[in-house]
Amino acid sequence: MVLGTGRLEGKVTIITGAASVICEATTWLFAEHGAYVIIADIQDELGHQVASSTGFDQASYWHCDVWDETQVKETVAYAVEKYGALHVMYSNAGIMGPLPASWKWTQTCTISPLAVNVLGVGSGNQGCSEGHGGW
Repeated sequence: MVLGTGRLEGKVTIITGAASVICEATTWLFAEHGAYVIIADIQDELGHQVASSTGFDQASYWHCDVWDETQVKETVAYAVEKYGALHVMYSNAGIMGPLPASWKWTQTCTISPLAVNVLGVGSGNQGCSEGHGGW
């Protein structure tokens, strides 16, 4: 694939979990192809670092915990307010969950990853399905 070909020129994207390594690379790739990228994450310092490190004016950071439907909707609203539309919702936020020292199962071991890894994607889809611009 040739980088910087403008394949996403002018498209508005939200990438959840974008302050982490895999999605940081995705942020760079989308920006190189001309997309406006909103880095949505709960890691504020890293998120701001990723946005500024891309060197592209079209990358910005927005705090969003995908476990919270309201925050997801606010992130979508931010994208639409800032850029006029939303074309791509890249739901990549995920966690492994805490591993207790005793390796004893607890509800938190299952509920936290389930909420982020599964319900977070659902929240993203629901937040985008309310008729915001680019659909």
